[in-house]
Amino acid sequence: MHLDAVPDELVESKPVKSRSMNSSGKVALITGAGSPQGIGFATARLLAQQGLRIAITSTTERIEERARELAAEGADVFTRALRC
Repeated sequence: MHLDAVPDELVESKPVKSRSMNSSGKVALITGAGSPQGIGFATARLLAQQGLRIAITSTTERIEERARELAAEGADVFTRALRC
């Protein structure tokens, strides 16, 4: 299902705090985060909001745009476009 079919109130990015997860010093590697509407980017955003450092990858250069978006939101992000 494409995110265009999901109601806006379910797609909006809101900070989520988790009491059960200690994210101090942790790094999350998220693959396939190049699409601004995809689950990879949404996952990266959510984990960054929870305080994890983020490493995102994609097979296209558009991953650099996603990294800039996350950084503008305060994420500590590293990115790399990988060719398979």
